[in-house]
Amino acid sequence: MRSTLDTVKPSATEPAQKQTHHQPPTMVTNLAHLIQAAVRDNANRVAIYHPFQPDTEKFTHAITTFADISQQVHGFQSLFANRGWRTGDHVLIIALPQQNFFPLMTAMLASAIIPVFIDPRMGYHNCRKVLKETPLVGLICETQCQHWRFLIPELWSMPTFNVELEHYSTQDTQEETVVASSIPLFPVEPRQPDDIAMIAYTSGTTGQPKGVVRTHGKLIYQFHILRELSPPQPGEIGLTFLPTAILHGLCLGMTSVMPAVNPLKLDQFSPAQICQQVSQLGVTCIGGSPFFLMKILNYLQTNSDKLPSLRLIVIGSAGAQPSLFKALQQRLPHTETIICYGATEVEPIATVTGEAISQAEHHRRGYLVGTVVDSLTTKIVNTQR
Repeated sequence: MRSTLDTVKPSATEPAQKQTHHQPPTMVTNLAHLIQAAVRDNANRVAIYHPFQPDTEKFTHAITTFADISQQVHGFQSLFANRGWRTGDHVLIIALPQQNFFPLMTAMLASAIIPVFIDPRMGYHNCRKVLKETPLVGLICETQCQHWRFLIPELWSMPTFNVELEHYSTQDTQEETVVASSIPLFPVEPRQPDDIAMIAYTSGTTGQPKGVVRTHGKLIYQFHILRELSPPQPGEIGLTFLPTAILHGLCLGMTSVMPAVNPLKLDQFSPAQICQQVSQLGVTCIGGSPFFLMKILNYLQTNSDKLPSLRLIVIGSAGAQPSLFKALQQRLPHTETIICYGATEVEPIATVTGEAISQAEHHRRGYLVGTVVDSLTTKIVNTQR
């Protein structure tokens, strides 16, 4: 892992990484196979830019390359082995999506250890109910989430590993060139399509905790659908709040940028800092909610900025009003806008362009959500009684 005082901007025309003689796995059965291949083919490429001290005006970026990702995955896999965790074990994760989070998720996928996430908005009693009913072998957390261990009795005696965020120096470091053929690729456990990859518990309309199970087969199929829906361009650089989108970027071998925002205060971000990241790093695509994009748009309108590197905006998490798309078209005429529905269930389900919503506004009878993604099979069910 490296850091830099002056933000490094990768060239959109940088030469492709030299291909090695290593062959990709004959069959991709685990999402980690895709990240393993990305490490092999993009060793020196920046995988993730992490904002260093995002709460300050003069923040910088720490850099994690794909080679760094591989090294960190190895470290986590050694920890799993030392803890005695095995294929199929369930481990509770209480950690913010920051620096070590994505190598950790990659290591768990590769080792076929199942991460379990619990939405704290379920409430105290529902959280305890899930913990009582889920066979957990351990807990991985970080300092900012340590209070969970003391508040919930089911965690008091649970074996715990604390993922401390690695300290980032703001001193310049000499760039290292890694020979792709010399990278020790992390091992990946082959999986069956129906094997569980991860579980996320949340509360549904009944208020009862519900587990959303993602299998390895679903994750791989979702990757292919998203790649077909929005094929990455050479030199693509994406900025997003969504952890799943960063994992998708790792699978593609593309560079991701974590937004300069405190993950505990997502609604208090500075649009000026986000636009600074887009300009300095040459970000080509952004993903976020209508709230996030409206704040960005208001800043751009006030400062007469147009973010020339930006080619694509993907909106999710909520429906967006036609007025937002019209304003984006006026301020960023060179940028395509897409809204994607279905993240809660199994993204993507349906998509529609901002241009289509704007054109249909004057004669629509409901809210336009576009068309169902071609690769999906759909069934309309009458739920009226």
